[in-house]
Amino acid sequence: SLFHWALFPSFHFQFLLLIPPDTPRNISCIYYFDAELTCTWTSGRETNFRTNYTLYRKMTMGSCQSKTESCSFYYPDTPYSSSFCFQVKAENILGEASSGCVPIPMEKIEKFEPPEILSVKKITGIKQLLTVTWKMPEKIIPSQDLICQVRYRNLYSNSSVSYINFLPNKMGSCNLTGLWDSTEYSVAIRCISVVSKFWSEWSRGKKASTEEKAPSERVDLWRVIESSHPAGSRYVHLMWKVYALSPLNNFPPSGRILGYKIQYFPENNAALKMTNISSNEKVILLLNEEAYIISVTAYNSAGNSPEAVLRIPSADERCKISQCFDTLLSLEKKKKEKKKNLPDICLSSVIAEAKLY
Repeated sequence: SLFHWALFPSFHFQFLLLIPPDTPRNISCIYYFDAELTCTWTSGRETNFRTNYTLYRKMTMGSCQSKTESCSFYYPDTPYSSSFCFQVKAENILGEASSGCVPIPMEKIEKFEPPEILSVKKITGIKQLLTVTWKMPEKIIPSQDLICQVRYRNLYSNSSVSYINFLPNKMGSCNLTGLWDSTEYSVAIRCISVVSKFWSEWSRGKKASTEEKAPSERVDLWRVIESSHPAGSRYVHLMWKVYALSPLNNFPPSGRILGYKIQYFPENNAALKMTNISSNEKVILLLNEEAYIISVTAYNSAGNSPEAVLRIPSADERCKISQCFDTLLSLEKKKKEKKKNLPDICLSSVIAEAKLY
């Protein structure tokens, strides 16, 4: 080895250790059939000289040169063999060093392009299922057994990614089952030879949604009734919400909702039923002073949710209920002095009115 020193204008001294190259170690390679063969290695200590490397592929004549710790052969100089060994020589002006010849069977270092996903589709009439169809790449060592892995993820939640393994054909399909209804998924595939240590990269993802189901939850419905107008009409404000009972375990809980169907008719004349459609969670109805029955359902392309039903009392009934509320307040004030209960009919009316607000 040599020591080199330099005197800089600032009068600082710098010493550099100049040495011949160390023996290259840790040779590893990766093979793309009929495309590319790349090997890498570690070079050891810094020599402070430019070092040139030569990668030799034994059993067939072949070598490539590099100034870094990597070198590649390209098609057509990438013949397949199970009996290659690889050697690296490092050299600079002070000397050279060569590694031993490391046998590396090509089938154990094969890596190929990912499969191409042709489609991810739902099957009409089958819930919680998607069918994935793919095509394997052309450049794979012949007669090798393969294993592929499907990765799929629910795009509507933060749930973990799921995987399934399968043995592929050149072109084939598999079913993803036990999925959530009305839910979009992202799907990708990767594959590996059973004797290789390198998986392909993940394919480009494709998205698809499972079969839709009808909304399963009844809306939570309530209303506000304005005072009657002199003409005998009144405005009824309907409002509703859809609540998830267990959003973490059952999302989406009631299916995708496209809109809401509101039906109403006079209590004594169901033949006069009217229907409104709304995409909002509220609507205003102009009714006369009769009692009405009103129902609201959520719907999508698969069907309707269970009905939420309420009764709008007639204008006369509302007056009696208002009087009943006044009676209730008066009795509450006297409760400590006299223990009295509301009449059964009046109390029932109060409870019914309270539930509807």
